[in-house]
Amino acid sequence: MKLILQLSSAVILLLAVLAEAGAADKTPAAGSAAPPAQRNKMTKMSVDEARKKAPFKVLEPAYLPKGVSYVETRYVEFGDQTFVVLQYEFTGQKRYFQVDEYPAGAPESAWPGAKEVQIGESKGQAMPQHGLSIIRWTQDGTRLVLNGAIGEAEALKIARSFK
Repeated sequence: MKLILQLSSAVILLLAVLAEAGAADKTPAAGSAAPPAQRNKMTKMSVDEARKKAPFKVLEPAYLPKGVSYVETRYVEFGDQTFVVLQYEFTGQKRYFQVDEYPAGAPESAWPGAKEVQIGESKGQAMPQHGLSIIRWTQDGTRLVLNGAIGEAEALKIARSFK
């Protein structure tokens, strides 16, 4: 799972580099303004720092299963998108899960085959696969996606505790 999370971070950085390279190759048409500079970076910071910096409400779980500990927060700026990643680890087990947070209006893809779940007052979607769970929902203007090596029941319990 750690490899998957490292690959996820590597993909984000690769996309950022490619987007920057693509933007550098484009010359504005005569008479048009140059596009705004792209923001493509990932910064490790505390949850409190992310709360102060993010253009949306950064939430965190009030409940974590026994043996789970917080690892880090990553603040990601990619083009005109900003998101925050909270990473957690099952101590000593090399099993991880993370929560991606971004503004509720950010574009996202459809999830064919996902089932509807209730998370507080919000409806969300869950898609468990091969010992991994992915759950997404919107809360207080923030879109959240919890994903990783965690069972669906435990993932839902964590999701329902976000404040």
